[in-house]
Amino acid sequence: MNKIETETDDELRAEYDLKALRVRKVGSERRRREILRNAKAGMEEIAAGKLKSFSSVDDLMDSLSQD
Repeated sequence: MNKIETETDDELRAEYDLKALRVRKVGSERRRREILRNAKAGMEEIAAGKLKSFSSVDDLMDSLSQD
């Protein structure tokens, strides 16, 4: 069996080359602030009547099936 060359050049290489991806580290404090900010925004939307809250999973599933 012939060996396939893996270092081929093509225009999509940047899209699927996982080794070339840049990764940004997110610390626990930053993540915690993001969670708190999202929770606060969600509570404000519930208070404004933009979101519904459900007391059971069945109620949630019923609501989703009606959309």
